[in-house]
Amino acid sequence: MKRLFFIIPIIMIGIILLIGSCSQSPIVDEISSSNNGNETSDVSDSSKPSITLVIPTNGQVVPESFDVIVFGVDNRGIGKIVLGVGSQEKLVLTNLEQKTNDGIIYSFILTNLYHGVGGTNQVFAFCEDLSGNISSTNKVMIVVDTEAPTVSIISPTNLQVVSTNFQLVLSASDDVGIEGLYLSINDDGFVKISSDLNVFTNLVLTEGTNSIKVYSKDLVGRMSVIQSVSLVVDSD
Repeated sequence: MKRLFFIIPIIMIGIILLIGSCSQSPIVDEISSSNNGNETSDVSDSSKPSITLVIPTNGQVVPESFDVIVFGVDNRGIGKIVLGVGSQEKLVLTNLEQKTNDGIIYSFILTNLYHGVGGTNQVFAFCEDLSGNISSTNKVMIVVDTEAPTVSIISPTNLQVVSTNFQLVLSASDDVGIEGLYLSINDDGFVKISSDLNVFTNLVLTEGTNSIKVYSKDLVGRMSVIQSVSLVVDSD
């Protein structure tokens, strides 16, 4: 959630520009013209609202619980916003906080959805205005990552005697993919060494007993269990 605080101001700038481009709504012009002629302003509203699904983006990998940002616009006001995944409506938002800019009324919503089915899923959003007009449905495809990654130290094995220059072999797995493999030698902090699932790398250690620890991290930030081995380096 913290990283959203950095991107929300950017999103809001785009929203202000979008509102400006929508400010010449035919319905708004008709009402204005009617008022200037001292005629009734009770004009029927047949104009559909619009909705933009800002986050998540198409193709984004997310955990089961993920943030959603939507932006609804109408010339009279938004009555409700509906969010869902697949064919299932997950959340119906009413009593929305609404703001006005140049005759255009808009609602900006930051919320959260939960979907426990892993793999590729469709997120959708639509809104209904106060007159019952329904927007087109905005859709994006996401990948829901439901599992933590794993990692194994293939070589060397625990308590193995190795030379000062030896090969470290690691193997990781995840249901979607990994962000990286991280290595710590003798508890000297973890360093990312690769984004591949299988790693073959040479290490040079000092003589005597040494420890190696590794973990993997997936694309949504889940960490594997840390795996470790102790080994004896013999230069003879």
